[in-house]
Amino acid sequence: MSRCKGAMLATLVLSVLVGCQQAPPPFLAEYPTIDMLIENGAVLDGLGNDAMIADVVVVGDKIIFVGDADFSADDIESRVEKRIDATGKTVAPGFIDLHSHGNPLETPEFENFLAMGVTTISLGEDGDSPYVEPLSDWLAEVSNKGIGTNLAMFVGHGTLRDQSGIGMSGDPEPEASARMLELLDESLKYTFGLSTGLEYNPGLNASTEELRELAKVVGRNDRMIMS
Repeated sequence: MSRCKGAMLATLVLSVLVGCQQAPPPFLAEYPTIDMLIENGAVLDGLGNDAMIADVVVVGDKIIFVGDADFSADDIESRVEKRIDATGKTVAPGFIDLHSHGNPLETPEFENFLAMGVTTISLGEDGDSPYVEPLSDWLAEVSNKGIGTNLAMFVGHGTLRDQSGIGMSGDPEPEASARMLELLDESLKYTFGLSTGLEYNPGLNASTEELRELAKVVGRNDRMIMS
């Protein structure tokens, strides 16, 4: 075989082999649509680590990737719905406001919180939660209406006093006290815990023994007391 024919054959074989190789799959191919790509920001992970320059990929309501996103130009054009250049900016987890006030049935968007980077709020503070029994009905209404932030709900000690008939009393009847503890126990099944406002009425009328009994119920349910 002449050198010329040998070279042509080798070139043909190489071309066939190259043609048979499969192209690498697209980056994050399991997600046909990328809702948001935040690029080149200084990412804080919320764990106390130093910021790192990285991309953040979001699908639906979940962050699915943090790092060097290897999307092709075609991928970005066809799959990425929203692209944000965060160069020179900080990308951080949403802040949590542990003492918030507001009515999600009146202002469900809570744009004032979102504008400050707050994505989780707590309500029912200072011993004052919505006067609805059961409180789960109110939470269901909030859920159906929609809310712009995450919500950590607390049941208010003062509200429980009013609902159980104790009100301002400093020496409640045993039946009323038992009813208050029962209401608390029920509410703790779907809330984060109990809030107290011991400098406000009616909570300031509570005895140490009353607070101790409330705390026992909270502890049994593995919940928190916000005071």
